[in-house]
Amino acid sequence: MSDVTDAQGHIVNLINTRQFSFEDGMFTWNSIQWPGNIRMVVSLCGTIAVIYINNGSFPPGVSIVPWVDINEIVHYLAVADIQNMTMSYFNFLGLVQANSRTHKANVRALTDVAAILAYDFTTGWPDPTVQY
Repeated sequence: MSDVTDAQGHIVNLINTRQFSFEDGMFTWNSIQWPGNIRMVVSLCGTIAVIYINNGSFPPGVSIVPWVDINEIVHYLAVADIQNMTMSYFNFLGLVQANSRTHKANVRALTDVAAILAYDFTTGWPDPTVQY
């Protein structure tokens, strides 16, 4: 690969792949690992919307909801649990995306093909086993 733009594009694609692996992997909340994927985003956002519509509560007659961790264990969560898990997940995603943007900016700032191809984009990613 002799073209700077091609080399940058190649490394940016590798950074994107790494970012997506974190986003589609897992995250930790309350010492439990939970699936991190688009279904989780949709489920959390939908549940938060229901809580908002119901003035900070689940609908009448509902006090807890079942939520399944990465080991297929069902946990029963109250409103505060859902709110806290959502914040933890989005904090984790924010760290993943910020690190990805930093690496991409660093790669785009490089002008030497060898330096671009040698760039270490494996650093700085948040640990999915830690709660954020």
